[in-house]
Amino acid sequence: MPSRRRARQTAPETVASIRPLRGDPEAETFVDAVLPWVHEAGCPYFDWFFGGSEAALETLDAWMRRPSSEVYVERLTVLEEGDRPIGGFVALSGAELEQCRGEDAMAAIKAAGRDGLAELRARLAGGKELFAPVGHDDFYLSKIGVLRELRGRRYGTQLLERYLADGRLRGFRRFRLDVSADNEPALGFYRGSGFEIVNESASADSGLAYVSLLLED
Repeated sequence: MPSRRRARQTAPETVASIRPLRGDPEAETFVDAVLPWVHEAGCPYFDWFFGGSEAALETLDAWMRRPSSEVYVERLTVLEEGDRPIGGFVALSGAELEQCRGEDAMAAIKAAGRDGLAELRARLAGGKELFAPVGHDDFYLSKIGVLRELRGRRYGTQLLERYLADGRLRGFRRFRLDVSADNEPALGFYRGSGFEIVNESASADSGLAYVSLLLED
């Protein structure tokens, strides 16, 4: 008599895919979903520079909708599970980075107004102490992250590999990033992926310290 035992059924595995948002007419609809990890990827610097988490989130939300910003949403390459964005990265050339950071600084100055200008200039000066210069021929990993509840699935490795592949496709051979000196897991991850520490900086005004890393092909 044939067995009537039913075969065990398993739910289909969710496959994560990666795609750039550049040119996507609906890119701005992603801002709310990606804002949490973009903010976290830029901390603790963001919270110090903007004066707290709430102010940082509010400003980043606006900057991600401005094409001249370093964190403009169309600069993102997103990681998706189905149609849900769960992480991604922002990468740009050193030349683009210089231009975008100049535009962001001008936006911050305008928002600060006359009363807040002196304090903002002090923060801008303190920020310059934290990060080593990025060459125009470097491909800079500005932000990278995955939603907290989905970490530990090697998504970070998948994103880093895509960042490197995209840079090589564009002809880059130098890959740069900065990470908080307190973020030991991230430092271990990048060094294990072939990056080497090229600079360590600290700012007495901010109380922060950052490490610059480089990978050369």
